[in-house]
Amino acid sequence: MEDPWQCQGASCRRRAQRHAGPAVHRYPVGAAGAAAVGQPFDRAANAWLSGSDQCSDRRHVNAAGVRHDRACAGNVSYDARYRSQYTAGLSYGHDTLGGFGASYARTQTFAGEATQRLTASWSRTFRNSMTLSANIERDLGTQRGTLAYVNLAMLLGKVQVGSNLQYANGAVRAGVTADQQINDYIGYNLSASTDNQSHQAAAGTLRLLPRYTSMTLGYSGYGGSSQSFSASAVGGVVLHPQGLTFSPYQVQDTFAVLRVPGVSGAKIETPQGPVWTDWNGAAVAPYLPPFSEDRLQLATASLPRNVDVKNGLHITRPGRGSVCDYAFGVIRTRRVLLHARMPDGQYSPKGEAVLDSAGNYISTVGSEGSIFVGNGQLKGALYVRSENGAACTLDFRMPEKPPADVLYEEYDAVCRPGAIPPVVDAPANETRQG
Repeated sequence: MEDPWQCQGASCRRRAQRHAGPAVHRYPVGAAGAAAVGQPFDRAANAWLSGSDQCSDRRHVNAAGVRHDRACAGNVSYDARYRSQYTAGLSYGHDTLGGFGASYARTQTFAGEATQRLTASWSRTFRNSMTLSANIERDLGTQRGTLAYVNLAMLLGKVQVGSNLQYANGAVRAGVTADQQINDYIGYNLSASTDNQSHQAAAGTLRLLPRYTSMTLGYSGYGGSSQSFSASAVGGVVLHPQGLTFSPYQVQDTFAVLRVPGVSGAKIETPQGPVWTDWNGAAVAPYLPPFSEDRLQLATASLPRNVDVKNGLHITRPGRGSVCDYAFGVIRTRRVLLHARMPDGQYSPKGEAVLDSAGNYISTVGSEGSIFVGNGQLKGALYVRSENGAACTLDFRMPEKPPADVLYEEYDAVCRPGAIPPVVDAPANETRQG
């Protein structure tokens, strides 16, 4: 009688169907093993050897409990798996000569197909941030092909420039690339290549980050026969107790809502990239690495000049799936520099005391009638008192809402003679500019 399991490929399934009997269930079983060893000779040289091997069989168990141990080969997805993989290599680094490497790799699938590859490499980084590398690969198996390429990368100003030369089985291709992130909102990448058969290709990508979404515009062309254009936009939106906030990146399972109360357009550095607060002073950190310490930092240069920072840094360590809330402490300040003159046009004398509406000493007149006052000192009238007791009231006008783009405001003031409230003397250790 013919054994129904002595078969190959698709014919195995057809023969099995012709034999009536209980249902058959197939379970892959077997064993696998791997080992690796490395040996550093000194700080610059290293050698390694690794290998893995596995054996497998098809066990067929029918409803009666009878097991057949003969494998049913010919399954493409099964036969394409690696049966064995072996690699060996050497590496050496030198401060002047650069880094050298060589490796050998051999693989074999369950179908019996084997590949062998020999690789050699060299690379060196120069003081001007220029990196030069060369690689050559040789297929020792049935393909018998050779691949070699040389890469050069350098920074020209703020532009990352690269060039490459590639040889593959008689075909030669050369290319150049340029990449620059102009600012937080815009960047680009350009590339062009040609080969020894006069085939040209070019591509370009424009990266845009208009604060609340990320956009990419692309172009690619191959000679004059093929051209393509692309455009994409990604982002996210989060609904939270303070409102609805957009993110320029996709929001993942672990994120945070960030708040800078009363300040729009404030930049915050997050692990995913920069984000900006909206009109409500809120932003979203779209992803925080779970169980990992990271930083959320407020960029003080992005704040209005009349805003001082109380707390500009948060250290995060969230659990997976957390939705965190962080507020950055800021305070709006108003600083005013007055240029005080007497009614006759002369500057108020240097060294005279400046008092608030309660008679408290708050400042001293500086050179050319300059008086510097801050937030709490602007709520009432201001007076200037001389050493002989003469006094005058500072008369000046300023807008109710301070400008956000200046560190301090400057206004002219006229010191008009008039009564002042009872005087509270300055502390004994108070020194006046004179």
